[in-house]
Amino acid sequence: MKITPITKENLDMFQGFITDIDAQLIQEDMEILPLGLVADDLQEGKNLAAGAICLRPDDYELKITSFYVSKDYRGKGGGKFLLDEAKRLFGNEGMEFDIEFLIYGKEEEGLALFLEKYGFAYADPEYEVACVTVADLEKTKLYDKPGKGEKFSNIPEKLFNISQSEAAKNGAILPVDGLKSERIEKDISVGIVNGDIIEAFVVFEKLSDKVLLLSSFYTKDDNSIALLHVLEKSANLILDKYSGVARILIQPVNDIGIKLTESVFEDANIISCRYSYFV
Repeated sequence: MKITPITKENLDMFQGFITDIDAQLIQEDMEILPLGLVADDLQEGKNLAAGAICLRPDDYELKITSFYVSKDYRGKGGGKFLLDEAKRLFGNEGMEFDIEFLIYGKEEEGLALFLEKYGFAYADPEYEVACVTVADLEKTKLYDKPGKGEKFSNIPEKLFNISQSEAAKNGAILPVDGLKSERIEKDISVGIVNGDIIEAFVVFEKLSDKVLLLSSFYTKDDNSIALLHVLEKSANLILDKYSGVARILIQPVNDIGIKLTESVFEDANIISCRYSYFV
């Protein structure tokens, strides 16, 4: 395996290993440090992409924003190789490498174990992720509200691209592969459509049969009323579709999202994970 910088020219090769936001920063030549892992295997005369890591510098801290190794190349030193090269190329004495992620499945648990084995240490998270159950929704202020908005399964395809672009400009955290991600629960995710734009939306991703992640809050012009409407609509759709105990992770994106999470899901648990490594 070998390491190569990720550029606009070879971005397509590594697209599946980095977030859409990191890909956009690479396209726009913004300040980001991306490295790709290339396997020794050959396919049709071309090296295979096997993983990637992206970092963003901030004073004496490097925040890892994308870190992924293909399942076919795990356990073969690929992840360690990426981290070693990132540390060699970008690390200085006293530099802190920082990574944050939610633990909601075996893949994330495996990442946590790998990071600990490498030398990362768990630290208190800098942001909060609310965790509720479907049953808890009946106790919140969202229950039995009419809500407004349209399910993503009914929204024209072109609006997906438009809303993705607008959301990225305003800092919304989008699912990997954007709003067209196969993991999106389109019957639960809701947008308020106004002509050729989506005024507000909430995106739920189905992580497993019993776990949903509300991965994106977005509203134009900080319109909390519109955001509350789509949350109300989604809450009712979730209660209609899911029976038994299911967990919902909610990752606030901005100040409005945080305030709504605190006011609507008052008794939510806090669940998140942050690891740090000092060079």
